[in-house]
Amino acid sequence: MRGKSGEPVICGPRNTREGQSCCTISAMKITLLLFALVLAANAQTAGEKPAESRVFTLDMGHGDPGLHADVQRFVELSGARQKFAEQKKSMVEAGRKKMMERCPKCAPEFANEWARRMMQRLTADDFINVYVSAYEKYFSREDIAELIAMQEKINAHEPATTSPRLQEKVRSVMPSLMGDITGGCVKVGAEIGGKVGGEIQQEHPEYLKGAQVVR
Repeated sequence: MRGKSGEPVICGPRNTREGQSCCTISAMKITLLLFALVLAANAQTAGEKPAESRVFTLDMGHGDPGLHADVQRFVELSGARQKFAEQKKSMVEAGRKKMMERCPKCAPEFANEWARRMMQRLTADDFINVYVSAYEKYFSREDIAELIAMQEKINAHEPATTSPRLQEKVRSVMPSLMGDITGGCVKVGAEIGGKVGGEIQQEHPEYLKGAQVVR
C-alpha cells in the first residue's frame, strides 16, 4: 500500500479513510535525517567544545544475528540508502544555513568549510545503523519477515499489506520506535558535526574572531 507521496505505508486497524493517519516509514526516515543534520549544525559553532565520540549505543534488544541480518535487508529494501544519497546535499545545506543563523558573526568560510567536510564525512551507514538497532529492539524475526515480504511487493509495484497482528503492533510501538530513531540520528549527526566544527576551529581560528553564538 502507498500513501499520497508514493511512499510505502503500514496502516493499523483504525487507520481508515476517515482522517486517521498512516505511518509513512521511508518519509519519516528522511525527516529524521534532516532533523539530525540541522541539529548537527548546532553542535559546533564559535567557542563550543567539539564532541569526543562518534559512537551511538542503542539496546540491541534481541541480540539475534539472524534478526540483525533480516532487519538490515528490510532497511535496504525500503530504499533508505538511496534516499539518503538523494537528500544529503540539501540536508547539509540546511545545516550550513542553521549554523550561520546561530553564529551570524562567524566568517562564511567557516560554515562553507563545515558543509564541505560534512559532505565527505557523512555516510548512509551512520544513520542506517541507528534504524537497524531500533527495529531490532521492537520487532521479532517473524515481524521483519512480514515487513520484508510487504516491501518486496511494494518494490515490484504489487498490492501489499500486513497482517492485523503486525498492523496493531506497528501502531503500538511506533512512538517509541521513532523516539529511538530520532535520538540516535540526532546523536550521530551532532557528534559528526561537532567533530568537524572543532577541527575547523583549530585549523582556522580567524574564521571565528569576534563570533558569538546565538542561543
